[in-house]
Amino acid sequence: MQLLNTQTVGDEGLERFPGNEGNSPFSDARGAECGAVDADSAPIAPDLSLVVERWSELPEAVRAGIVAMVRTSTGEKP
Repeated sequence: MQLLNTQTVGDEGLERFPGNEGNSPFSDARGAECGAVDADSAPIAPDLSLVVERWSELPEAVRAGIVAMVRTSTGEKP
């Protein structure tokens, strides 16, 4: 039974042990298990969701108008 890995890390990065090519123990899951809301999982207002969903279907002039209204309302200059 081999207890120590005698392989070294090359210039390309970390290497897997032979026989351990399976899944990594790390998870892509994010956020607290208690259901905490972060920027990626915050609820989106239905009106905003509709605008985002249909954005590519809107004429350019309508999109420009929406962007201009948002910028004006927040004091941002075009």
